Amino acid sequence: MSNYLSEPEATALQAAHTTPIPPTFHLWSQLPTELKFEILSHVLPISISINATAHKDYVSNDLDDIIRTRNRELVSLSLDTYYSKNTFKMDCPLPWSRGVLPNITGPPPEQGKRIRHLMVLVYHCSFGENVSDSLDENRSGWKYLLRASDDVDDGARKWAWQRRYPNLGSLEIHLDVCDTAISAKGDTTCADCLFRRRRLDALETWLRKMDIALRAGKVKVLIAHEDAKDWRPCRCRCTVPIESLLQRRMTRME
Repeated sequence: MSNYLSEPEATALQAAHTTPIPPTFHLWSQLPTELKFEILSHVLPISISINATAHKDYVSNDLDDIIRTRNRELVSLSLDTYYSKNTFKMDCPLPWSRGVLPNITGPPPEQGKRIRHLMVLVYHCSFGENVSDSLDENRSGWKYLLRASDDVDDGARKWAWQRRYPNLGSLEIHLDVCDTAISAKGDTTCADCLFRRRRLDALETWLRKMDIALRAGKVKVLIAHEDAKDWRPCRCRCTVPIESLLQRRMTRME
């Protein structure tokens, strides 16, 4: 996974943990917790969706100013607030991208335990006539999300990134699904979601044999056909059984 923690942030973070607290900020620790959060809410983005580009901007501006104070308590609380109060967007690359494991654009993995809200976009999740081939290295985005239940090889390197986010409160998964099979006789295509009923049934059966590591207190899964213009709930509800299946798999049981 790519680390889009900027070089200035990494350098300043190191300094913040090795440099004494300047006298200018010696009263920070004496402020009530509520007041600290109130102050930070005027400095940091709160409760918004943040992609890689926006993150770099916030680090270079808002966070960088705080990190450079070298006040360890202030820096730690600011990072906790920033990473726990916002939703971070992750983009998995197209499956045929070059490299053993193409970079997944997402929040810095070393901050994974702080992150509470995650949105993951997975593209070109193909399933063909032979559904067992749907984890093919070069063909399908499913490889970033799933592995076979009987796969003893932790050659699950493609989905190992999921282990870095153990404290998720909410998780939203958008799946861009491509049906590559030739239409069977009597199998009709839904005009709303563009999927064929028999193919969705086959996909649901296959998914029951798969494992997924991501867990969150609240999970939302949205499936869209690759030929659709956007991810949107379909009036036909054809994809609901699959979305519900994945939601149950990823919902943390307290």
